[in-house]
Amino acid sequence: MAAVAVELEQFFRLDRSALDALASKRRPATKLGWAVQWGTVRMLGTFWLMFRLTAPRRPNRHN
Repeated sequence: MAAVAVELEQFFRLDRSALDALASKRRPATKLGWAVQWGTVRMLGTFWLMFRLTAPRRPNRHN
């Protein structure tokens, strides 16, 4: 397995507490979204939304 895949697996593997929290979610799409956010917070230390808020609200025009 490549080093990147091993590293990603460490962040996105759900432990018992995460699986217990995930069990309370109802729909498969909600479960997937929650699991992706869980792994992202573990990897980045914050929600990805925090990065999105720092981006410009509209693109600059280039002529």
